[in-house]
Amino acid sequence: MTHDQLVNIILTGHGSVLLIVLAAFFKYGDSTDIFTKSLQGTESTMRLLRQRISQSLARCLSPIFENPGTDPTPIITPSEETYFERPINPVGSEVYNETIHEFIGDNNEALVDYRSLLIARNSWCFWARIISWSLTILVFWQILTIVMIFFTERILWYAIHNCVLYTSAVITTIGVIFTVTSLFPLQHHHGLIMEKRRNHDKF
Repeated sequence: MTHDQLVNIILTGHGSVLLIVLAAFFKYGDSTDIFTKSLQGTESTMRLLRQRISQSLARCLSPIFENPGTDPTPIITPSEETYFERPINPVGSEVYNETIHEFIGDNNEALVDYRSLLIARNSWCFWARIISWSLTILVFWQILTIVMIFFTERILWYAIHNCVLYTSAVITTIGVIFTVTSLFPLQHHHGLIMEKRRNHDKF
């Protein structure tokens, strides 16, 4: 393979990758728009779960705080000893702890689902940002590489060393592989989010 043939192959490869990455960038590069559309339903489900959990907790604790009981406190005066009924703070009491345990047992599924949904949402956001930044870097790298190679080889007529050409191709390949593999955890967490949404949005 001659040097000119290698240059043509490298330029063609970078150009093809640039077209593909540009298409993906204009569709997925704006992470703000993606987050707004994709997380709107997720936030609604999480808000619904929070509402159910808080209402259930309120039902469990209301009887305790409505009738906390009293603690007779002695008040000693020079003439006599009287007692003042002071309301008891139920927090930390045996009844309070038992009620919390019962609440956790009765709402274990909702609590676990909320935690799973929160972790899946945060992980989805993380990988969406990774893909967005990867696409942005790939776009600029392809443009920079094509301009550099074309200007040096076709305008200055200076032969770039083959190692430099191969290195640019290797960097592009690594970037593409990293971006594509990042789609798998993104889709995994998206599937978890959709599963939890289907389970709770139907109620």
